[in-house]
Amino acid sequence: MDLFTLNALATELNENLYGAKIDKIVQPETDEIRLYLRRKNRNFVLVISANAKVPRIHLTSTKKANPANAPAFCMLLRKHLAVGAVEKVSVVNCDRIIKIDFICKSELKDFLNYSIIVELMGRYSNVVFLDGDGKILDAVKKTSLDDERHAVFKGVKYVPPQLPKNSVFSENFKECLSKVDFKSFPSVTDALISNFSGFTKASWALCLKIAKIDSFLKAVTKKEIDALTKAVGVMKNINSQDIFKPAVQNGEAVCVPDPSLPFEECSTLSEAMEKSLDKLDGEARVQSKTKYLKGATKRLLERIKKNLETYRQKLADCEFMENEKIAGELIYTNIYKIKKGDGKIKVFNYYTSEEEEILLDPTLSPSQNAKKHFDRYAKLKRTKEFLTNRVKEEESLYEYALSIEHSVSNLKASDSTEEIENELFALGALHVKTKRNKIDKPLPPVRYEVNGFTVLKGKNNNQNDAVTFKIAKSDDIWLHVKNAPSAHTVILTDGSQPDEMTIKTACEIAASDFTATATVDYTLRKNVKRKQPYRPGQVYYTDFSSLTVEPNAHEELKVK
Repeated sequence: MDLFTLNALATELNENLYGAKIDKIVQPETDEIRLYLRRKNRNFVLVISANAKVPRIHLTSTKKANPANAPAFCMLLRKHLAVGAVEKVSVVNCDRIIKIDFICKSELKDFLNYSIIVELMGRYSNVVFLDGDGKILDAVKKTSLDDERHAVFKGVKYVPPQLPKNSVFSENFKECLSKVDFKSFPSVTDALISNFSGFTKASWALCLKIAKIDSFLKAVTKKEIDALTKAVGVMKNINSQDIFKPAVQNGEAVCVPDPSLPFEECSTLSEAMEKSLDKLDGEARVQSKTKYLKGATKRLLERIKKNLETYRQKLADCEFMENEKIAGELIYTNIYKIKKGDGKIKVFNYYTSEEEEILLDPTLSPSQNAKKHFDRYAKLKRTKEFLTNRVKEEESLYEYALSIEHSVSNLKASDSTEEIENELFALGALHVKTKRNKIDKPLPPVRYEVNGFTVLKGKNNNQNDAVTFKIAKSDDIWLHVKNAPSAHTVILTDGSQPDEMTIKTACEIAASDFTATATVDYTLRKNVKRKQPYRPGQVYYTDFSSLTVEPNAHEELKVK
């Protein structure tokens, strides 16, 4: 995503969107804007993202769910751009910045100008909204005056970041090129990369190929400088050249693919961008969405393991409680031998048939010494009962936390996290200040149609509980991966008996969250019972059969 590619993209967008009117503006992500546009009976969706890992701008055919309440930045755009049209799309400052100019009508029918600046610079990426005078009205990411790069906040005039080197597309490129000391670099490519910004190594390789210059050439004459200048001009206007062929190669969108390597040709550069970046964006969104959930779940599991370790250690100490009881009995049996002030007594232990020495507290009477051992025994017995119950509870909680971890690890970008957040909040795994959304009804499970039968699969514990105990009937078939946290899956039989192929397909769906061969248990729903203490999705089952299958999500059977 260098200046060469972005300049070609800006040219393409300008050709497609010039004069396009705005139909709708949405903000499906905190750092992503989508403009729905219409021009000459054609509809376009322009995605603008300042995601730090996958910044992008291109036309898209994909859809994303929008939040119930539009963010403030989105509302501001709607306020000013609702009755507007695209006037121009261009590159700013010969840098990785694209500017979209709009012409709009005010309530008094006056024409007003606005601009959206899209900075595509990794973690510094941003989307900035400007008025006609170039003043910042708002931005997706605000910075302060102390920002070393450049300040972005309301009310000040937008100034693009300063380039550390001369741009390859600058007007004085030829003049700057003639001043480069090529002899001090190992190759022409190294010299160009060191002295000019805008092109990646691959773009410079293409430029040298167009100029017919050997990249390892040491002496660069006026002839090579002229050829390079001409080649840069060709690349600046690549959209109108015969070699322009948008494609996806090595997972990246390119304007001119290398014919020696495989590539997938696309009709437009936007299409190539979408194919190369959409999956990466989805992965980045999932990672961003689940990062805090994974952290909370990890801390919860560590807390439970620490508690279990502590309880089991204390429980091990209780194993010696019988010794306290025996010591008390032996003291009582030999109480006539003990004098007040004795520090120990030698007795015959009739449990082991051996002589044994018992220490005494000389400040206590013989009967008080015996009572002291009996009191310890009673305390350890109570402690053992308490710790045994606590260990069972913590083990159950650990199993429940593993099921939450499984749900988090299988979240998709479009999935809601509200139910999982509520589970973690209830367990104290999320900070008390985290917003807790109240959900009256669980969100719908994943639905499949398999050979005339409906198959439902839960995506989290609340959905698992609803699928098993609220939707499925007693004679429906319930499925679960053996000895592992997994989704609850049911086949709604409606009184009919599914054939073996249907059951096998349902087992593959139940195991689809796993990467390797899995064994799936299946039984009638009436054989599934809730565990105690009860937590959503925690069950045990009996009278089951098992089938080992390869995981398969069967996307073709999914009901959207």
